[in-house]
Amino acid sequence: MRRVNLCLLLVLASLFFAVRVDAHEIRPAYLKVTELNSSGEFAVVWKQPLREGRPVPIEPVFPSVCQEISRGLGENTGLALVKRWQVDCGVSGLQQQTIFISGLDSNLADVFVELTFLAGQVQTAILKPGRSSLFVDQAAGGGTSSYFWMGIEHLLLGFDHILFVMGLVLLVRTPMNIVKVVTSFTVAHSLTLALATFGLVRPAQAPIEALIALSIVFLAVELVNVARQGERSPATEAHQQSIMMRRPWAITFVFGLLHGFGFAGALAEIGLPQHAASLALLLFNVGVEAGQLLIVFNMLLLLWAIRSVSYGVFSALKNLPAYGIGVLAMFWFIERSLTTLAVI
Repeated sequence: MRRVNLCLLLVLASLFFAVRVDAHEIRPAYLKVTELNSSGEFAVVWKQPLREGRPVPIEPVFPSVCQEISRGLGENTGLALVKRWQVDCGVSGLQQQTIFISGLDSNLADVFVELTFLAGQVQTAILKPGRSSLFVDQAAGGGTSSYFWMGIEHLLLGFDHILFVMGLVLLVRTPMNIVKVVTSFTVAHSLTLALATFGLVRPAQAPIEALIALSIVFLAVELVNVARQGERSPATEAHQQSIMMRRPWAITFVFGLLHGFGFAGALAEIGLPQHAASLALLLFNVGVEAGQLLIVFNMLLLLWAIRSVSYGVFSALKNLPAYGIGVLAMFWFIERSLTTLAVI
C-alpha cells in the first residue's frame, strides 16, 4: 500500500511539473554574415528561434559604421523566424568591430555566429548570456570546434533525449549491456543524423518529435514490466521477457534512428560550414556522444550511491523513475501529436 501511495504521489508531481517542462532543447539562434565585396557590403541571415510560437527577444546589433541598405522578406519555418538583409560598413568593413546581441543576457539562448570573409577566412563563435558580443577578427578563425560544444549542449538541453538515456541505464543494468545499447544507439543516430543533415532524407520534424516521445513511453513501460518480473519466479521471468529485454541493442537501434532525426532538426536550423561540412558534422556528433556518456556516468554513480546508502529504500522506490519518465513522455507525446495534427 505504501508503494502504491508513493507511485500516485509521483504521478501527481509529474503532472504538475509536466506543464512546465519543455522536452525540446532551446534551439540556438544563428547569425550568418557574409562579406560580398571589397566595398564593405555584407549579407546577413538571422535565424531567431521561436519559443511557444513567439520569437525569442534577441536581435543582432551591428556597429554604428554599418548602415542597412536592403532587406528581404522574413520567413517563419515553424522553429525559427528567418530574416535577411544587407549592410554597408564602409571600406574598413567589420574588421576590428564588435557585433552585439541585444537581449541575450536576459534570455536563456545561445547564438551561433559565422562570419565568412571575401578572402575565404571564416570566424565562428557561440555567444550566450554573459558573453553577448563578438569582436570581429578576420584572422581569429574559430574553425569548426564550436560544433563540438554545440553537440554537448544539444544533448544536455534536450530533456527527452536525457530521459531516454536515463531509461536505458535503468533498464539494462549490467555494464556489458550498457555498452551494447549505447553503441547501438550511437551508430543508429549517427546514421540518420548524417542522412538528414546532408539532405538525403527529409522527414517532417513534428511527427518525428512525437515518435521520439512515444519511444520514451515504450521504454518506461518496459521498466515497469521489468520491475514486475523481478517479483516472479526466475522461470516465469525468463519465459515472459519482452524482445526489448532479450535484444535491447536491436530495439535501441530502431529508437536511435528516430533520435538521430531529432538531432538533425536542431543542426538544420544552423547548417554546416561549406568549407568543412563533414568535419563539423563529426564534431557535432562527437559532442552529442560526450554529453550522452556524461549522463550515463552520472546515472551509474547515482545508482551506486543510492544502493550504498540503503538497499531497502532503493527497492521500495525502484518503480518511481519508470512512472515519472512515463508520465512526462506521454504528456510530450500528446502535446507533439496535437502539434503534428495542427501542421497537417
